[in-house]
Amino acid sequence: MWRRQPATPAPAPPRPAGRGLLALIDDPAPDLAVPRCLVTALGPDLENRETVLAALVPRLKAEGRRPVICATDLALPFLVDCPAAVELLPRRRDLAVLDPAEYDGYLCARWELVLAKWQITEEITLGQDFDSFRQGQAMTG
Repeated sequence: MWRRQPATPAPAPPRPAGRGLLALIDDPAPDLAVPRCLVTALGPDLENRETVLAALVPRLKAEGRRPVICATDLALPFLVDCPAAVELLPRRRDLAVLDPAEYDGYLCARWELVLAKWQITEEITLGQDFDSFRQGQAMTG
């Protein structure tokens, strides 16, 4: 459930030209005291990503953290059964219809939205971090 809310957001770091978007998500469990941990699994060189994520999510929950997965290349069965929120970032080839600048702008906007939407307090990086993933995608386009 999304709703737009007029607000004056904090200044964002510079990014490629694109449109800004401010959105709120109505969280069914709005306890912000629970730390939200972003678990990134980006890039092509992460073997057994679903196995690692499936083992990590219950551990984070047991530690009192709320995991949010941000990844590329996840299998549909994993997405269906995953007990955590999942955000997918498209690869360059997934959005080949966009020129490189448009793709980069979209990717940056999508990343900023994920961070703002979930109010991330910590991050665990499996595979590439966002900047390395972004740079690798620029090279493939």
